[in-house]
Amino acid sequence: MDKVKNENMRKAPDKQVNNKVIRNEKGQIIKGTANPHGRPRGKTIKEMVRKYLEEHPEDMKGFVEHFVRKNRELAWQMMEGRPKESVGHSGEINIGRLLDEIEKNE
Repeated sequence: MDKVKNENMRKAPDKQVNNKVIRNEKGQIIKGTANPHGRPRGKTIKEMVRKYLEEHPEDMKGFVEHFVRKNRELAWQMMEGRPKESVGHSGEINIGRLLDEIEKNE
């Protein structure tokens, strides 16, 4: 399994190089060029689990018990939503020094 994953990861950069996005004169990505074909076709894991449980409703209780037991935090977040997270920083930013470095390197 790891070998397959590693092979796919090695192939990914080549695939990206061939899929360059097209930008307008302002540098903005032109609609439809970043991912022209959308998400690859096929079922997601969520869709496969839903279909399985529809076909085997007797397994629902066991599935839920296993999911909650093994993924208690994720199960809670899915029921209640993720808690609010702070994204601020407590340090300082010295733009002057950054600009001096940029000018020095030009």
